[in-house]
Amino acid sequence: MNVCEVQIGSTGKEGNSWTTPLKEYLLDKTVPTGKVEAQAFALKASKYCLISNVLFKKSAAEVEVPTARYELMIEERNQAELIHNLDTVEELREDVKMRMAAYQQEVARSFNKNVRARVFKLGDWVLRKVYKNTRKVNAGKLAPNWEGPYEIIKVVGNGAYRLRNTEGKEVQRSWNAARLKLYHF
Repeated sequence: MNVCEVQIGSTGKEGNSWTTPLKEYLLDKTVPTGKVEAQAFALKASKYCLISNVLFKKSAAEVEVPTARYELMIEERNQAELIHNLDTVEELREDVKMRMAAYQQEVARSFNKNVRARVFKLGDWVLRKVYKNTRKVNAGKLAPNWEGPYEIIKVVGNGAYRLRNTEGKEVQRSWNAARLKLYHF
């Protein structure tokens, strides 16, 4: 009993019963003349279905009450709105792209306010960050976090520097400014 649960009656010559207006509505959509009565009747008729001239009451899962938006929809107006939406979709996309670019610029501006670039000059003395692999063996947790001092001998670019230690020996690789800090004598 999943489609329609209860058989109400057939469309034979029964005379005037309460099912006659329902059957007429389901067969050829004839409704009462008053607007309020017509809406109430359409709501009541949506709970029934007519299969092979037999009236059935729909199960609760099948009853679909149409919304006013669906009932008042005019097909020509709907088509016109769809065509209009297709015409304006490119404009909407362009507006979204412009808003997104403005938002990204605002976020970048906000982020860049708090960024302070570390810029060192040739001849500055700096300390170098100590990592686990450059830490002395068995140094423990009280080992220094910075080592040096080192002199900046060359600006490689984009915040990278070549260093030389106090004995005059050049460090093999360049170091980024984020891993260096200014040494004060």
